Amino acid sequence: MPSSPRDKDATWRSLGILCRERGWSKSRALHELQNGLPYQTVPPLPSGRSIDWRNPNVAYGLNVETGDLTLVLGAFGGGGLGFDTLTVSIEVLPPAAPTDAELPAPSATAPPATAPAAAPAPRRPSAAAVEQCLRVIMKERPDNPPGENELFVEMTQRLGASPGRDRLRQLRRRIAPQWKRPRGHPAQF
Repeated sequence: MPSSPRDKDATWRSLGILCRERGWSKSRALHELQNGLPYQTVPPLPSGRSIDWRNPNVAYGLNVETGDLTLVLGAFGGGGLGFDTLTVSIEVLPPAAPTDAELPAPSATAPPATAPAAAPAPRRPSAAAVEQCLRVIMKERPDNPPGENELFVEMTQRLGASPGRDRLRQLRRRIAPQWKRPRGHPAQF
């Protein structure tokens, strides 16, 4: 799948950069390349050569930190054994989101698509709202006080935002001291 000459219209990325951005390990990068991730080499491979991503020597020669691949092209002898090697940089086309042609067509009865409105970030509830919520829970459960974590979760659900653990602890000490069990006394179930 290597292309030559280089396609200047495509957005080729260094394999090393793509692996860092996506948190890919060497084995994940090899998996993607084995399964059709488009790649090219810089400089281009000699004519008639290609990369067999399933070859263990290729896996050994791949450096995902730099995006380089050292290929052994052959061996020679003559007073000693030597290897003919070539080091190339691997560039890839990052896996992209599906194109418009790959997306399913909208149904005829569906309303036209609009840009989703950004949900506003939940605001921190006021001190009065937190206190009122705690007093309501105290009225609902006078003899069955919830534990600290259970109370925090319930208040977060009711308020729609976190009341803040420290704020809740202080408020609980102030208006619901009877719900605070003494140190060393386990919760009753």
